[in-house]
Amino acid sequence: MSAADQPGWRFAQQEKGIPAQLEAGIRGLLIDMYYGVRTSRGIQNVPLQKVGRRGLGRAAGRDVYLCHALCGLGATRATDALRDVRDFLAGHPREVLVVSVEDHVRPLDVARVFEQSGLGDYVWRGPLGAGRFPTLREMVEQNERVVVMAENRTGGIPWLRDQFSLVQETPYRFGAPAEVAAESSCRLNRGAAGHPLFLLNNWVDTSPLPRRSNAAVVNSRVALLRRARTCQRLRERLPHLVAVDFYEQGDVLGVVAILNR
Repeated sequence: MSAADQPGWRFAQQEKGIPAQLEAGIRGLLIDMYYGVRTSRGIQNVPLQKVGRRGLGRAAGRDVYLCHALCGLGATRATDALRDVRDFLAGHPREVLVVSVEDHVRPLDVARVFEQSGLGDYVWRGPLGAGRFPTLREMVEQNERVVVMAENRTGGIPWLRDQFSLVQETPYRFGAPAEVAAESSCRLNRGAAGHPLFLLNNWVDTSPLPRRSNAAVVNSRVALLRRARTCQRLRERLPHLVAVDFYEQGDVLGVVAILNR
């Protein structure tokens, strides 16, 4: 969610923000939520341990932000970002999204920002997993078109799904394009091999400064399609979620179209 065209970000993993990503055809969002407080130096992180189990409540000056580890390097108020997603769905009544939350906040506060933004009106609240997945048509007809998953805690909130009880993934720390291209990049990381959804993490981690030049290599049609097919063969799963930095580099949408066919 860190984007070069968004105010307040000192680095970016995407060139454009969430509204532009959705308009371009992105249908899976990986977002990081942190507690933050506004100071004279900008938004500063508030450790999870300093927030009670009942969430923020009426905590003065604190809120939930989309940050990438350090809110001082860039932050967007979570309610504002999710409101943009709500507006997109309102204008595109046949579109279905997946939102994965790397949650460094309490589940009650994840739920709060979804409800405050209006995006909560669109979340899928029916059964998911254990052999029962809705069809896209069912989600569209019920107008519950967003599957929301949390990496760490669900807090018993029915529509906030435990991501790694549904998803199996690849590793996500690669230091160079050659590491992404290797067969070892397909090995099992989080989640279990029997889980139905397969997340392909496809980027080079040069934190805190991602490089477009790396994305241009690993997101190219040849490289990304070869890796997706290799991982499909090794893991016996079609990659359902293809996660990238700088989606405009290479041919991410073209490769996903091939996989969908």
